[in-house]
Amino acid sequence: MIHPLEKIFEEAVEQASDGKGEERHGNGKCFMTQPWVSLADTHGTGFLTGQAQKKIMEAVKNKEATNYLWYKREMLGAINYLAMALLYEERIDDGRH
Repeated sequence: MIHPLEKIFEEAVEQASDGKGEERHGNGKCFMTQPWVSLADTHGTGFLTGQAQKKIMEAVKNKEATNYLWYKREMLGAINYLAMALLYEERIDDGRH
């Protein structure tokens, strides 16, 4: 049986690899060499969690004024920023920082 969250996580990965994240930041670069890593190096994990919070606030604030697809895109972006925070912390713990 597939876990109900699996579809959401797959959509978040899709967005980061082929969607808005790739369009704005990827430029064909490996995910772990994209600008979010150097920004976290400069500003710490708070940069990433702050971006997640901003995405959530924008999604909730504009949910009624816009369509569900926009809301969902912002929420998937928040999931991705939280996952990036975990990846960044694991990178530091592994001594790759």
